[in-house]
Amino acid sequence: MFLLRPIFFKPKIMYPETTQGAYFAYDDKGMFIDKTCFMMISKDALFLQKILSSKLFEVAYKKIFSSIELGESAYQYNKHALIKLPVKKVEESEQKDFENLNKTEIDRKIYELYGLNNEEIDFINSSITTK
Repeated sequence: MFLLRPIFFKPKIMYPETTQGAYFAYDDKGMFIDKTCFMMISKDALFLQKILSSKLFEVAYKKIFSSIELGESAYQYNKHALIKLPVKKVEESEQKDFENLNKTEIDRKIYELYGLNNEEIDFINSSITTK
């Protein structure tokens, strides 16, 4: 008999090892993942998913926190680099402000949270290539 551990049914973030962008998915339905995908369990999983999927963190990961580059546009996430990302601790009441926002609004809110100026925001936006 195969025994499923309760941890797999907790809210989590799932992400691919090899990717071309910040594709972090939130799961609260008990989904399972296959090889070359990873998961993170956190009581703040939904908020963390939004932060990690932002333009700011995509650029930070690609350019600063040592991702493994694969060709011109692909790279790999690894745990050792992900845990170095400077995610700010945000109160649960403030996390709710992110819940019903679209991607652009979330990016703006994150820029505000990290106190970025227009020059820094322009750099981040120009660093992301949309295909």
